[in-house]
Amino acid sequence: MKIAITGITGRLGGALARYYQAIGNKVIGLDRLACDLSKTDSLAITLDQIEFGALINPAAMTSLEVCENDPELSDRVNAIAPGILATVCAERQVPFIHISTDYVFDGKEPGTRSEKDPAKPISVYGKTKLVGEEAALSAYPQAWVARVSWLFGPERPGFVEMIRDRLVQGEPLGAIDDKFSCPTYVDDAAVALDHLLSLTDPAGGLVHVCNPGPTSWHGIACEIVARSEQPQTPVARQKLDEMTGFQAPRPVHTAMDVSYLEALTGHAMRPWQEALAAYFSTETE
Repeated sequence: MKIAITGITGRLGGALARYYQAIGNKVIGLDRLACDLSKTDSLAITLDQIEFGALINPAAMTSLEVCENDPELSDRVNAIAPGILATVCAERQVPFIHISTDYVFDGKEPGTRSEKDPAKPISVYGKTKLVGEEAALSAYPQAWVARVSWLFGPERPGFVEMIRDRLVQGEPLGAIDDKFSCPTYVDDAAVALDHLLSLTDPAGGLVHVCNPGPTSWHGIACEIVARSEQPQTPVARQKLDEMTGFQAPRPVHTAMDVSYLEALTGHAMRPWQEALAAYFSTETE
């Protein structure tokens, strides 16, 4: 199957391209030069010139601050483009997976969120992503909208790599301890998304894809320290409202339940601690 993947320079898009190439699929990488989601007037025409048997859309404007400062661009990329992609896939009757986010929830209540819980985003990013979900499913009810959270993996360094590098270099460590979600290893997400793509009679709709177990950034940092061969280093507890670089509001409790995903695919998602250990082990091989 020819699988088209947007956002291949990103963390999840790159992991999906690597995964499908490894199992023998032809990957059509749609970076911004090949398929600019912000050009919504010509997006359908661009896709008409590309042959594919399935499409996965991880591409998005993900910087909360950029979205707040440029809501019109965020609207085109995150809200309008997914509906156009879904329409093209519906016309061709090929599978489509649109990637969304846990930031569609307001995060006010502790615990885990299911697909049936109401989405009430509090940022421009979250609001435009929610509209994108609705646009995709309205255009193509058999499509999947897969919400992911706190991605980590080899394609692009992030929080996990920052903590590990600081630990190795003997620098002080600190992380936010009052914001909670579920980390998601991109390799595990790629497998889960492939299971969805392989369903012969897809129901379509919302599905949560992450490694289960609510935690904070502080919890992740402490797990990295505990698994490291470096001297044990304390991790300072930081507060969300102390982060002066955060202009956009962040939801506090957005950990997601993956029971529906597991029931659909028959594939269990391993806890994030095991996924983190697997990621570190692949780096040392």
